[in-house]
Amino acid sequence: MGTGNLKNLMFMLLVAVCGSVTGYGAPSYSVGLDKATIRLGESAKLFFNFVDGLPERDPVLPVIQHLQFHSPSSSRSFSFGGVRSISKTTLSYSATPIQSGDFTIPAITVNMGGKPYTSGELKLKVLPRAAQLAEEKPD
Repeated sequence: MGTGNLKNLMFMLLVAVCGSVTGYGAPSYSVGLDKATIRLGESAKLFFNFVDGLPERDPVLPVIQHLQFHSPSSSRSFSFGGVRSISKTTLSYSATPIQSGDFTIPAITVNMGGKPYTSGELKLKVLPRAAQLAEEKPD
């Protein structure tokens, strides 16, 4: 067998093996906050995780009185394990309140691959500036 034929055979084997072990699973989507309780003057991070898929457009953020969303950022990671690869994309926004109180971020729907995916609602509690958070209280 010539060198060219051996290279072609190796390439075909590589394509066959990689084609069978990589591939996407069903897309999934989740939304969360990095903190459930903050003080006025602080921000929480609102994040959207997309696994094995991307939304057809960026999520439409709700308009919530006294709560502002800004500073979008994104990150992407890939992992390989078992018999498939996993792609994860995270979009993050700062959620900054302009007054204390309890805020509800309603369910947010995105479309991936022509299918709608809807998150659950989220709760954010904003305490006055001088309030102590539970993890800061002395023992």
